[in-house]
Amino acid sequence: MTVPELQIQRSPLLAFYSSLIAILALIYSGLVPAQAAMVYSHAKTAQQAGQYDALLQQTYKVRANSYKSLMRRGTAQFYRKEYRQAINKFAAAYVAGGGTQALLKLSAAHLYVKTKTYQERYSFPERAASAAYLAYKSASRDDDRAEALKLLGYAFIRRQWWRDSLTALKASLAH
Repeated sequence: MTVPELQIQRSPLLAFYSSLIAILALIYSGLVPAQAAMVYSHAKTAQQAGQYDALLQQTYKVRANSYKSLMRRGTAQFYRKEYRQAINKFAAAYVAGGGTQALLKLSAAHLYVKTKTYQERYSFPERAASAAYLAYKSASRDDDRAEALKLLGYAFIRRQWWRDSLTALKASLAH
C-alpha cells in the first residue's frame, strides 16, 4: 500500500515567510553578523510618525494622571480581542503620558484589527508602523527597542514593504 504524495502549492507570501525565517535563523545563529546596537531610521515612516503623533495629540484630550487606568482597560479589551476599542484606550494613554508601553500596545492593536475596507487595509498598517517607530524613538531600554522594531517589521510586511521589513527585523535582533 503506497501513500499518495502530498502536493503543496507555495504562494509567494509563503515563500517570503520561509525566506524570512531562514535569514533570521542565520542572523540569530551568528553565521551572518548582525550589527551591534544598530540605530534604525526610515525617512518615510519618520514623517508619517510625526503626523500620527500630531493627530493623536490633537484628537485625545485626557487628564495627565489617567494613563494607568486607560492602559488597564485597553489591555483588557485587547485580550478580549476588541482591538478597535483598545486602540482608542492605548492612544489616549499615550497622550496622557503612557510613553513607550502605550505606543507598543497601540501598534500591536493596529496590527491585529481585521480590516473591512481598502482604506483600513492601508491606514491600519501605516498607523501601526507610525506607533512602532514612535515607540522605538522614545524607548530607553533595549528590549523595548527590539519589540518596537519587531512590530515595525510586521507592519512593513502588512504594507508589503519586504526589504524594509527585513531591515527592521534584523535591527530588532541586534538589540
